Amino acid sequence: MDVAQVQLRILEELRRKHGDTPDTAQACDELSKRLLDLSTLYNTYARPWELWESELDALRCASYRDDELVKRLWVDIISDALSSNSRSSSPSSLKATMASLGRDFHPSGAVFPVPFIIEVLERHSMERKSLPAWRESKGWVPWTMVEIGVPRRDILAAYGSILEKGNVYQETGWESGSTMYLVTIVADFISEWTTSSMKSDSSRREISSAVNDVSRIASICRGVLRSFSDPTAFD
Repeated sequence: MDVAQVQLRILEELRRKHGDTPDTAQACDELSKRLLDLSTLYNTYARPWELWESELDALRCASYRDDELVKRLWVDIISDALSSNSRSSSPSSLKATMASLGRDFHPSGAVFPVPFIIEVLERHSMERKSLPAWRESKGWVPWTMVEIGVPRRDILAAYGSILEKGNVYQETGWESGSTMYLVTIVADFISEWTTSSMKSDSSRREISSAVNDVSRIASICRGVLRSFSDPTAFD
């Protein structure tokens, strides 16, 4: 059944990405006639046609782990979601894409590497922060991860791993100012999480179980802020 689902995804992604061409029609006809094995699906269709979502699905189905390949696939998926000016002017299309794929691929760490995906998404957000729609949507990345079902403590850990690299923009190619940008994202996320935790027992239990994680990320942020002469921001 898993292989059949991969084949169906390939068929749908092929039609969506490559439209109505003779080659596409032939490939779709081949995929519609009979169930193919996973190796054929991957090597004959998913990879040559650059069906990145289907590649991830095939890797998951095969229980095959290739971290570098998976990272490249997510870079391609995210870049494609921002490929046109209309999409790039607002994070809404990217957010919808990530929410849909995230609900499908999470919690498989092999094909949904949360820390890496957050870093790529925040880099794009940082680069576009001068655009009104992106500026007004600041903080959308962690809350999209929450919507997907990623535990908040895992989200905080991801931001902590990015900030612990030190000078973020030098270590990762981000522009100057991105370290403070990420600190404010974390601060706002913790603040909103704390406020929302008062509304339900389950939320209170979640934040209570993550006290050490919150304290750790707050400590990391305080260390970062000392270099910006504001060591009391998280006290």
